[in-house]
Amino acid sequence: MFDAAASRKWGICWSERLKCTRYMYVGKHYKLFEEVPSNIRGRRSGKPNVGLQLGLMSTPISNYGACRLFVNTDIIPPTYSAMRKQSNKISQAMVALNAKNMHEIRDTIARENELCYVVIKIVTKFVSKVTRAIITHSSIPTVRHSKLVQLSRRQCTKTIPAINK
Repeated sequence: MFDAAASRKWGICWSERLKCTRYMYVGKHYKLFEEVPSNIRGRRSGKPNVGLQLGLMSTPISNYGACRLFVNTDIIPPTYSAMRKQSNKISQAMVALNAKNMHEIRDTIARENELCYVVIKIVTKFVSKVTRAIITHSSIPTVRHSKLVQLSRRQCTKTIPAINK
């Protein structure tokens, strides 16, 4: 049977041990959860604890609200300090992940801006060649060509505002 008096709680995770009431044998504690791999010394976080904090970060419920939910469902809640420490660790990891993600987004926008600039150059050269050919064969004024180039640049700058840099 489980030794209820020797249960260990770690956030919302538990470790239990078995004991024999007949022969008074007591076994070692077994974790009833998986741990998150970590390179840092010390106790590793349980996956349910990390999952709870990730879920709380994406909802308007605070740690206090989550504890109230646990209490109302007759589940022993984790301590507020343990939840705060876990949320601080998770938030640091989320900030690093967001910074990396934003860097990748900036790189893709920069590449798109370069491609747009190249396309504008090609279109401008093509349009100028076409208008020159048209001008030599007819009397269309060159104002249309410059307006066409301005329109193509405006459209590109509306979609990607950093082209003006």
